[in-house]
Amino acid sequence: MRPVDKRLVLKIVLLTSIFWICVQFFLLNFLIIPCKFGNKEGLQKQEQQSGLFGGLSGGGAAALLARLGGGGGGSPSLLGEGGKPVRLPANLIADSKAKFGLNQFDVVVSNLISVNRSLPDVRHPSVICFCRTNLQTSGLNTSVIIVFHNEAWSTLLRTVHSVLNRSPPKLLQEVILVDDASDRDYLGASLETYVAALGAQVRLLRLHKRSGLIRARLAGAREARGSTLTFLDAHCEVTAGWLEPLIVHVFNNPHSVVCPAIDVISDTTFEYLQSTEKTWGVFSWDLLFDWDVVSPREELRRHHNPAMPIRTPAMAGGLFLIRRDYFYSLGAYDEGMEVWGGENVEMSLRVWQCGGELLIIPCSRVGHVFRKVSPYSWPGGVTHVLHRNRVRTARVWLDEFIELPFTLDPSLRIFEFGNVSERIALRRRLKCKSFSWYLQNIFPESNIRPHIARLGQIRNPVHELCFDTGGGRKGQVIAAAACRGTGGGTGELTASVGCLGAQHIHDNLILGQCDGDAGAFQKFIYDEQVG
Repeated sequence: MRPVDKRLVLKIVLLTSIFWICVQFFLLNFLIIPCKFGNKEGLQKQEQQSGLFGGLSGGGAAALLARLGGGGGGSPSLLGEGGKPVRLPANLIADSKAKFGLNQFDVVVSNLISVNRSLPDVRHPSVICFCRTNLQTSGLNTSVIIVFHNEAWSTLLRTVHSVLNRSPPKLLQEVILVDDASDRDYLGASLETYVAALGAQVRLLRLHKRSGLIRARLAGAREARGSTLTFLDAHCEVTAGWLEPLIVHVFNNPHSVVCPAIDVISDTTFEYLQSTEKTWGVFSWDLLFDWDVVSPREELRRHHNPAMPIRTPAMAGGLFLIRRDYFYSLGAYDEGMEVWGGENVEMSLRVWQCGGELLIIPCSRVGHVFRKVSPYSWPGGVTHVLHRNRVRTARVWLDEFIELPFTLDPSLRIFEFGNVSERIALRRRLKCKSFSWYLQNIFPESNIRPHIARLGQIRNPVHELCFDTGGGRKGQVIAAAACRGTGGGTGELTASVGCLGAQHIHDNLILGQCDGDAGAFQKFIYDEQVG
């Protein structure tokens, strides 16, 4: 064996070190330096200056905001600024409780906060650098469509002002407010005067007969002039840089439907609360939407990069952007659906099965007031509306899986759901893929199966107690509770939100992600003789 040349080894080590120093220098110059400002505050300032008030002097912006009732403009001494929570003094508590039911959030707190309050940029600085994109060549703009019915004055206007102030003028074609037959006085002439003061960029469309969210959005879309449509709920606040990442994705792929990452605005304190960056939309066996943790498979596809888009199986439906031409070629909304509820799952299936993609864009963040219950009455009642819409979705999109929601809830079979022949013809015309394809390629984490061996409750007949998933969150310990639901399995003990399993014989049963093949920790055997 020849002796090792120590000088050669030293040269190799030295040259390797120099090479990696050069690589790091390149990365620093070309990846980090382009973020002109060295901190989050600088980046946020640059993005905010691109909005409606960016071209005004400090005095001009203040005067305009004062005229529009949006005074404050970010002073940290004002209530709610920076997304901070508002705690009411004792003398306002009674009024707060009395009015909470009007909108199912604390309108007294909301009214104390400027309609132009400042918000934090909750994105990590490295994510902001990744997200900043040059859109000058896209040529796209958007019409923001906001449907409301008896919305609180302050939340409605805060939604509008946040869009106007944090959207680049070249990208914002217009804001269309669609009034779905509101009957509160302040949403009459006072709102018309306010909207007129905002200028031609904001329009108010009145529907004199209650139409519901679905048909009201369709009415707004027909009036829209933008090349893309952005649908927002009436109690949102967009943050700096929210619009650009959405538009760039539909520019790169015209068949993308894109949703911002949705943060939470507290319904009691109006604090802006950052949501986790690892959340996507799913749905249960009976076609009800829910949030869940992004699967390990999707995280691997994203290379664990928090700025990368999430290919979500379903969308919440309240906040999304779509090209206008694609919205109509895809079939818009199912006009046979009533009011609200279920249209989001139907559109999610339609997008994926008909050649599109549905993305959550972490670079875009929008806050939303999540209410525990709806403050509105629905024609026909809540149950009738939701059941009708879900049945229409099942009849058109579930193929051989169609019996599953009906087996879970036999009452669905008797609900009148209208004529779905046009939607079935649309599916044929678009040459859409099967629901089985969707489960295999888009949502393999789902435990929806065409054949269920047993469906029902796991019940102790002596004490009349059943397994309870406790809200259906992964990692939840399974407990015994009064029997009230259904479940099923094929070797796995399965709920529509996950599978039961245990690592060891003496461990608690835990609700977790399904193995898919009744693996060692999730395999159960049903004894036909014991029952």
